[in-house]
Amino acid sequence: MGKHPQEYSPFVAAVLTYTLIFLPFCLAAALYRELRAMLSVQKLLFVANVYNAIYCACLVILNVVTGNEPMSSLQASNEADYIILQFLKVVAFGAFILLQVVHVWILRNTNAENMKVGAISNLLLSLCVGLHYFLRVWLPAMHGMPPRNSSLSYLLYTVIFSAMALTFYVKPEKGERAQAAAATAVVIGDEEDKQI
Repeated sequence: MGKHPQEYSPFVAAVLTYTLIFLPFCLAAALYRELRAMLSVQKLLFVANVYNAIYCACLVILNVVTGNEPMSSLQASNEADYIILQFLKVVAFGAFILLQVVHVWILRNTNAENMKVGAISNLLLSLCVGLHYFLRVWLPAMHGMPPRNSSLSYLLYTVIFSAMALTFYVKPEKGERAQAAAATAVVIGDEEDKQI
């Protein structure tokens, strides 16, 4: 007698969930390899935003294709993996926020006004996304409840992270990138100015 498709759902949910972490990571790593010649905080943030946008887009696609919230499926089939995944996400997002704070701090004493506005805006947007995710997914996970996110929320996250990634391409005023690079070099202790 053959197995019912429902018996495979825990395995499929776990594979899909971990694939969702590593597939965007591979794409972001390939992008990082292209940009590493001129490594900077801004480029690291760009790669992180691309990763987050791809990850959230994958969740939207899975939600539309399966009709189920992917994190809810994982939580129902394997709660231990789900809890581990949520802790990894909160630590990674905390590092992402810290990197943004460092970027704002680096730019604080420069005259790079356009870059400052972009950095502060991105930090505020990230804090809003993080708070929403904390309330709708992470907090319920810690109480053994399924996430309360929808494909609309993940679509909004995708748009926000994509917009944040696109701020990398906003043309700064003349000399802003050089000022930001000099400020980064002073903070890092690097004698060579790296272009941001």
